[in-house]
Amino acid sequence: MNDSTEKSERDLTDTLITGLVGVGAAWARHGLTIGRTSLQASAKTLETTAQLLGKLAESFAKVEEEPAGRDDSAC
Repeated sequence: MNDSTEKSERDLTDTLITGLVGVGAAWARHGLTIGRTSLQASAKTLETTAQLLGKLAESFAKVEEEPAGRDDSAC
C-alpha cells in the first residue's frame, strides 16, 4: 500500500469511529431522557397515592372520634 491509501483508510476509520461515537451518544441521551420522564411520572403517581392515603387516614381518624353509641346510618 502507498502512503495516500493508508492515510485515506485512516481518515475513513476516524470518520467511522467519530460517527459511531456520535450515534452512541445520541442513544445514551435519548435513554436518559426517557428514564427521567419515567421517573418523573412515577414520582407524580406516588405523590398522588400518598395524598390519597393521607386522606384515607384522616377519614379513619374521624370515624374513631365519633361517639360509640351514635348510628348515623338510621337517618
